[in-house]
Amino acid sequence: SGSLITAVCFSGTFINSSSNTTVTTATTGSCYSNDTQFKYSAYTFTYILVFPVAFLCNIGALAVFLRQNKFRNSASQVVMINLAISDWCFSLTLPLRLAYYIRGGIWDFPDWLCRLYVYAFYVNLYSSILLLTLLSFLRWLAVAYPMKHSSMATTRRIVLVCLGIWVFVAVTSVPFLFNGVVNRDEVPRCFEPGPRRSWSILLGFNYVGLVFGFLVPFFTIIFCYSKLIR
Repeated sequence: SGSLITAVCFSGTFINSSSNTTVTTATTGSCYSNDTQFKYSAYTFTYILVFPVAFLCNIGALAVFLRQNKFRNSASQVVMINLAISDWCFSLTLPLRLAYYIRGGIWDFPDWLCRLYVYAFYVNLYSSILLLTLLSFLRWLAVAYPMKHSSMATTRRIVLVCLGIWVFVAVTSVPFLFNGVVNRDEVPRCFEPGPRRSWSILLGFNYVGLVFGFLVPFFTIIFCYSKLIR
């Protein structure tokens, strides 16, 4: 009978079970290729579904909000208009990403456009999250403390808060402008991690984004709506 050879790919190491020998290679080979191909296929499928829905629905939402003259100057309406703008702008960052993933991760556009798209992607992502958090807080305040809501949540103040959110996210997202085109396997790539030496810095930014861009807003929204249910 022929010998059975089993290859296990882990951190660039291949183990031959028939001879109990270990051979270390320079790259992860087909494992990296398979994982990358799956990621590109998953993103392509997702963005094909998300883009037309997000683009058209947010245009429709903006049209409805701007036509409602009676509520246009209310605090919640101001937040919802900003939220629709943020989500619509987010949808505009998807076509080039879709083209990139369809082409198998090849970036044929200028480096500055890659940096701009990465930056815009995160600005609109985190601004949407913070605006949703603000909207949840305003709804809780209107139910729990209606008098305070009337005095605190004026249109002028909410416009300034929304402006503050945009400025805060725009400034704190500046580091994403440094994430440009990366040459990997002699192929220009965008939306990909840079050299290994920059991974520790990138990991730090990811932790900050996780805490202030997800965990804090998530638990704030949960708190506000749990109080509304009660």
